[in-house]
Amino acid sequence: MAPIQFGKKQPGRDYPPRPGAYALVFNAAGEILAVEEGGYWWLPGGGLEAGETYEQGLAREMLEETGYAVEILREIGRANEFTQDPVNKKFHDKHCAFFAVRLVGASKGPQLKENHPQWLSVADALTKLYDETHRWAVKRAVERKAD
Repeated sequence: MAPIQFGKKQPGRDYPPRPGAYALVFNAAGEILAVEEGGYWWLPGGGLEAGETYEQGLAREMLEETGYAVEILREIGRANEFTQDPVNKKFHDKHCAFFAVRLVGASKGPQLKENHPQWLSVADALTKLYDETHRWAVKRAVERKAD
């Protein structure tokens, strides 16, 4: 099954593929972990480095952005999005894999000073998350929790 596609290409722009992995983790209050950077919100995760699997990239990104180690429970889904990063202004064809995860131990704090992890209500996450793929993944995760 092909991933769902979000976003539209702007004419004359190059959208290099950017595979990335993102975490969906809920606390006991039903809040979801998100990361704020430069006034924009995303699910924790990001682009893969050369040779990384989605799972390896997600584990690295979680430590960098939140300070948490994780156990990956299952894949939630995949979605692609043509988008422009509002922080670095680059255009991407993001190929996103979303995973339900469990936090392992306490956070050691984000390794990247510009990242600010915070627990958000699902309603706030659906309003604040920048990428449409991330909002889609939250909705999908919430639906699967209800099953």
